[in-house]
Amino acid sequence: MLDAAVQDCVNMGENPGAATADQIKCLDYYVKHANSPSTLTDACPCLRWWAEHESPEMGYWMDLNC
Repeated sequence: MLDAAVQDCVNMGENPGAATADQIKCLDYYVKHANSPSTLTDACPCLRWWAEHESPEMGYWMDLNC
C-alpha cells in the first residue's frame, strides 16, 4: 500500500523535503482504504518508520511530525 502511495502521491515541486497538502490528502486516502483501515493520526508512527527505513529515497515526505 505505501509503495503505491509513494508512486501516486509523488511531488516534484519546489520543496521536496516536506509533504504538501495534496500529498497529505493522497496519503490519507491510502490509509483509509488499506486492508486494515486507519486514520492518518493513528498510522503516523508507522508511516514515519516506513519513510525512514523502507523508502528513504522516495518516502521521506511521509516522515510526518507525529
